[in-house]
Amino acid sequence: MSGRSGLLGLAAAVVVAGGASGAARARLGGTLSIGLLGLPPPSAAVLADAPEAASARALLALPLCRLEPLPVPVLTSAGRRAGTDEVTLTPLPGARFPDGAPLGAADIARTWLGLATSGGAAYRGLLAPVASLDSLLEAAVRHPEEPLVLPLSHPWPDLEASLCHPALAPTRGLGAASIGLGLYAPGPGGRMGGWTGLPRGAPFPAALSFTSLLPRTAARLLGTGEVKAVLGDGSLSDQGPLLFATYLAYRPGRLPEGALAVLGALDVAELVRTFVPAPAVPMPGLLPPSLTEPPLPQRPISPGTRPPPGQAALTLGYDAGVAEHRAVAERLQVKLLDAGYRVRLQGLDRPGLQRARAEGSLDAALVSVLLPPLPAPALAVVLMLADQPQVLARELPELGALADPGARAARVRERLVELQGALPLLPLYARGLRARLGPALIDARRDAFGLLVLDDAWLTE
Repeated sequence: MSGRSGLLGLAAAVVVAGGASGAARARLGGTLSIGLLGLPPPSAAVLADAPEAASARALLALPLCRLEPLPVPVLTSAGRRAGTDEVTLTPLPGARFPDGAPLGAADIARTWLGLATSGGAAYRGLLAPVASLDSLLEAAVRHPEEPLVLPLSHPWPDLEASLCHPALAPTRGLGAASIGLGLYAPGPGGRMGGWTGLPRGAPFPAALSFTSLLPRTAARLLGTGEVKAVLGDGSLSDQGPLLFATYLAYRPGRLPEGALAVLGALDVAELVRTFVPAPAVPMPGLLPPSLTEPPLPQRPISPGTRPPPGQAALTLGYDAGVAEHRAVAERLQVKLLDAGYRVRLQGLDRPGLQRARAEGSLDAALVSVLLPPLPAPALAVVLMLADQPQVLARELPELGALADPGARAARVRERLVELQGALPLLPLYARGLRARLGPALIDARRDAFGLLVLDDAWLTE
């Protein structure tokens, strides 16, 4: 434990509560009690990408690496063979699941194959530069003794950083029985204890607990020390990266005439102020403002004709697991009703929303993704979210050919100007982590995704 890098995390610290010194010696023991506001208890089996839910899930299912801002190995190391466009993933010694099985290539491959059905299909964009991806992953499942080698179909300097995305965190098992390789693992009587099967050893706090809270009790329990942190309360003074992006995805040709113009004329700044808790910002372009400096101008949408009364209808889906989606969907419904459109709202879980979009039972849907903090991989996720594989195959090789990060970012910005309006996506807003820390929690930090990282956290009491 003495080799941990908690002190280095202060360079990207969230807020060190209570003024405690990061130079103090970390102590072992105690219970890391996390309060949840409007969030279900996390599960390694359920994909979570909202910043609060992803931060909680990482306690049970760690990512392959941390982006801080360069990739730092957590469960695997990633290396490129000299003279080739291949990245080899190698599990770190000591990485074991709670059932005792060592982390292997098959576990990673099964997890990535499952993105197509778990609601995480957009995150396959992170792996789009890998040649013959599905065949490669299926072979890895059949031959678990082999290392996981990812040959690239074209240069892609951002692949190693992309592998740190929490959606790619490996799990073992199927469906609800899946288990993760996290800081904590289930123990006797349902108690969550620190897991020793980690390359860097068990976490400092010996136990973990989650408590569902009401807003009025969160501050009191933090003050008394009954919970050490609250997820879902956006009171941190340092807002961090705003990379959880929300779009209105629509099916081309399915929206009634003029409906897109009504939605495009929406005052997104007012929508964010009223219906999206801070920290959040409007997105004038397809990527959050932090990824497109200087900010992109919003492309105007030509006004449409008003539909005949009662004759235009559409079905709008939303993710029932994202706290603000229902309020935003209802606001869009009101705007469309005012313009003469009948709107049916349909709240679904994440996999259900993905299936409904694929089957064509929704005319439009609110969809959110946690974007990587790098413009080129972020664009890849957005293109996959828009279900535009041909555009993805056209855009990525040109971007990957630019070895300089600044040149890639500039080229992404140029392409965004051309792509906006050509994709069936209406960008709405991006938001960040909503969290509050108690004074007893030391060495908590954020990673480059804006997630709360408790890998090196310890308790003063």
